[in-house]
Amino acid sequence: MAKRDVAWTDPLFGYMPMVLDVMQFHVDAIDRLPPGAELMASGYVYPNQAFRLNGSAYGLQFHTSRT
Repeated sequence: MAKRDVAWTDPLFGYMPMVLDVMQFHVDAIDRLPPGAELMASGYVYPNQAFRLNGSAYGLQFHTSRT
């Protein structure tokens, strides 16, 4: 999964590397982002992996692979 351009200045995603090592093992997917949402990270199979809404609410569709 890769971080999108807008994520570089985000307080949550800004420090993360360009390519994020995450697990994706779900069936449901976010097809459309809510109006006004900013895409933070995307992947090949599931393009809407993380988004931010109104500057402080986040939606995530992945799991970290590190403990």
